[in-house]
Amino acid sequence: MRFVDVVFPLSLGPLTYRVPERLQGAVAPGVFVEAPLKKSLKRGVVLREAGQEQEGARDIHAVALAGEGLSAPLLKLLQWMAGYYFASEGMVLKSAYPRELLEPVVPRGQGKAAAAAAGHALPLAPLKPEDTGALDEMAERARKGYYRTFLLHAPSVAYEVSFVLEAAKRLGNVLVLVPDHAGVRRLAPLLEEAAPGRLALYHSGLSRGLRSRALRRIASGEADVVLGSRMAVFAPLNRVSLIAVLQEESPAYKEEGGVLYGGRDVAVMRGYLEGAPVLLTSVCPSVESWFNAREGKYTLLDRSRAGGRPRVRVIDMRGSEAPVSRSLKEAARKRLHQGERAMFYINRTGYSILRCGECGLLLTCERCAVPLVFHKRSHALRCHSCAAETRPPETCPRCGGAAFLSPGAGLERVQEDLEELAPVSVKARDRKSLTVLEAGSAAVGTKTLIRGMGLTGAFSLAGVINADAFLTLPDFRAGERAFADLVYAAEKVAPAGPAGPDNGGGRRVSPVPAPAPGGGRGHGPPAGGEQEGPEGLQGPGQGPRARRAHGGGAGSPQSMEGQAPCRGCGPGLPLTNPANAGRGPVR
Repeated sequence: MRFVDVVFPLSLGPLTYRVPERLQGAVAPGVFVEAPLKKSLKRGVVLREAGQEQEGARDIHAVALAGEGLSAPLLKLLQWMAGYYFASEGMVLKSAYPRELLEPVVPRGQGKAAAAAAGHALPLAPLKPEDTGALDEMAERARKGYYRTFLLHAPSVAYEVSFVLEAAKRLGNVLVLVPDHAGVRRLAPLLEEAAPGRLALYHSGLSRGLRSRALRRIASGEADVVLGSRMAVFAPLNRVSLIAVLQEESPAYKEEGGVLYGGRDVAVMRGYLEGAPVLLTSVCPSVESWFNAREGKYTLLDRSRAGGRPRVRVIDMRGSEAPVSRSLKEAARKRLHQGERAMFYINRTGYSILRCGECGLLLTCERCAVPLVFHKRSHALRCHSCAAETRPPETCPRCGGAAFLSPGAGLERVQEDLEELAPVSVKARDRKSLTVLEAGSAAVGTKTLIRGMGLTGAFSLAGVINADAFLTLPDFRAGERAFADLVYAAEKVAPAGPAGPDNGGGRRVSPVPAPAPGGGRGHGPPAGGEQEGPEGLQGPGQGPRARRAHGGGAGSPQSMEGQAPCRGCGPGLPLTNPANAGRGPVR
C-alpha cells in the first residue's frame, strides 16, 4: 500500500494519505488530487511519497484536473521556500498560486487581457556587438541544462528591454518578470511580436477567468513565453530555458503579505532547480547582485557606458523656503519655451505637513505617531502609514492658536509652484504612469514617473526635489534607494552634448537642503557598490552579510551548501541562499 504527502493551500504542513488501488497508476508527486479534510473534500497537490505507513490515514478520493500538475523543480522550489522563509508548505502554495490553479474558472470575454495588449509599446535600443556572445552562451547553457545567473548593467530601460526581447526570440520556454502591471502592458506588444501566439500574461491584475485561462495555456504548452509580475516566477511551465527579471532591484518584487518572499531570489533558485540561465537586468543593480557579480557568483554584463549621460548640477537649498529653486525654474522655463520637455520628481504626495505657528505642535497620527500629510485639493489630513484620514483642525489642539505653518513640500505644492511657468502644461503623476507628453510640457510626479518603463531620454531637464530626503529614513537601504532614484531620473534625460551650457543635451538638477561634498554629481557605480559594498549597508544585524536565525539574508555571500537539510526542506535540498545555488550543471 502506498502513502503520499499532500499539501493544501492552507496554513498547514503536508498531510499523509493512502493511495487506493484504483488510483495507483494516476497518483504521483505534482498531481492535483481531491482528499478528505475534516468533513469536506479539498483539492491539493501531491508533494512526495511518504517515507512510511501511517495508521489511520484516509484515502485520496480522486485525481483532479487530469493531465495537469506541478513539475518536480516546482515542488522542490516550494519545499525550499518553506525552509528558507520559515513557513509551512501550505502557506507557500497559497502565496505562490491563486485559487484558479486548483479550481479553474471559465473566463468571460477578453476583459483586461485586451487592454493589456493595447498598451503603448516601449522604445528599443541597439545592442552592442559583445551581446551576441552573451546571448549565445545563455542559449548553450539552456540547451545543456547548465544554470548560471547573468547580471546586465544596462545604460537604459530601453536597452534592458531590447536584450530580453533578443533572448526571448532565441529561446522558447521563457519567464519574463517586470515589477508592476504597467510594465506588463508596455512590454506585452513587443513580446507578442517576438513570439506570436505563444505569449501568456500572468499577474494579479487579471480577472480570475483570465488567470485561469493563462494557467491552462501555460500548463498545456500552448504558451511558452510568460510575462507577468512577481507571481509569474511560479508559472507552471513544464520546461524553463530562461528566467529574465527586469529592474531586478525594484522593491516591488518583495511580497508584502503571506509568505514574505523575494521574487528575484526565488527566480534565481528556480533557475538553479530547472537547470536554466537566469538574467537579471537593471540600470542600477542592487548591492546584493552587484556584490555577487564581483564575487564571481554571477556573470556581469556591464553595458552601462553604452550611452551618454546628462550633466549633473547640485543646488544648495539652505535658507530657501520654496520647494523649487529660482535657478531650476529659470532653466526649466528656458527649455520649455524652446519646445523641450522638463521633469520634476519628488518622493512625497500631498501638499505639506502642518505645524502650529504659535506652540510648534506637529499634527501627527493618533495611531502611528507619524506626521499627517495635508492634501490641499481634498482639504484632508492623511496618514501615509495606516491610511487614516481626518479634516484639518481650525485651531491648534494644544494651544488653541489659529495660525498653521506648512513646512516641507509634496507633489501638490511642487506642482503649484511650477504652474507659474504658464502657459506651460504641468502634468502630475502619482499612481498612473505617463506614456505620452507633448512638446513644451512639464511633468511632476513621484516614483511612478521615474520608475515607469518608457520615456527614456524624453526630457531635456530633470529636477529631483529634496534629493537627499531618502537618507533620513530609518532604513539600511536608504542610501542605495536614494542613489537608484537619481539614476532612474537621469535615465529619462537626453545625454549631454559637447561642453558648454547651450550645446544641447540634457541636465539633471538635484536641489538638496545640505549637499554632501561631491554627492550626486557623478553617475558612479551601480548602487554605490564600489565605494559602499555590502559592508556599507550593515547596521546592527542588517545588510547583505547579516544572517537571521539559521537562514542567510537575501544575497548573503556565505555559502550554506553541504549543510544538513532542514526539516521541511525535503530530501537532498539544503537550506541554501539563492546566490549560492550551484555554479555547474544540473543533472
